[in-house]
Amino acid sequence: MSGVSRRVQRSRKAVRCTGVEERNFRITLEYDGSGFAGWQRQPGKRTVQGEVEKALSIIAGKDVRVVCAGRTDSGAHACGQVISARLKWKVDPGRLAMALNAILPEDVAAVDAALAGPGFDARKDAVERAYRYAILCRDAKSPLLGRFCWRVGPPLNTALMRRAATLFRGKRNFKAFCAGEGRKWLRRKVSSIRINARGPFLTVDIAANSFLRHMVRMIVGAIVGAGKGRVGLKDIETALKSASGPPVAKMAPSRGLALLWVRYRGEKPGKVLNWPPLLVQ
Repeated sequence: MSGVSRRVQRSRKAVRCTGVEERNFRITLEYDGSGFAGWQRQPGKRTVQGEVEKALSIIAGKDVRVVCAGRTDSGAHACGQVISARLKWKVDPGRLAMALNAILPEDVAAVDAALAGPGFDARKDAVERAYRYAILCRDAKSPLLGRFCWRVGPPLNTALMRRAATLFRGKRNFKAFCAGEGRKWLRRKVSSIRINARGPFLTVDIAANSFLRHMVRMIVGAIVGAGKGRVGLKDIETALKSASGPPVAKMAPSRGLALLWVRYRGEKPGKVLNWPPLLVQ
């Protein structure tokens, strides 16, 4: 019997003890989204939600469903995705992460697990989320960073990019910067947006109360368009004010996007992580 199989059997034994009540857990996940068709469970496709629910169901000995703080696109990544899940677990909550990691595939991991209040909902209770988009500004492709960055040929005017980024700060109607949204309420509050540059490597960090579908990728596309001289600042201002019309720029690809952290009421913002690893100087 393999070590993984033995750990899974011990996990099952731990949770099936008589008298154990089902409790609500908060679990933090990290994953490389390259091999997934996004977060959300889809028939016949490999998804992060599908792998996590499969692992939790093995541990619990019954079907377990989870709620995530923010659905990520196909190919997008996460450093601090948060989920809530109800299951029976008798031992130290921290060991739930160990049990999960014994089952989960190599491209997804449980970073932390803790007991949560009975009503905790990872999506509804989140008050702020932060994403990072990574850009590699050089002509040559990168075998090391290709899965985690959008390669954009030089030059890029970072001063113009920063001016463009400031236009998205505050409460705005992002109808012109989202995809497939049929809802009427499309206003979101961007609490911060920051561009950092280090050699050929740029990151765009965006924090908001919540995000619409493809919102970060479309914002980054507009910012990069400004940096390339293809999108004017007036074009962005007009799109934000009118909340209509065609996209002002090409949407950035999903591979450069990562969910950094999720904040809940009473908590401080998450730490700024070194993501992706700065391999290119």
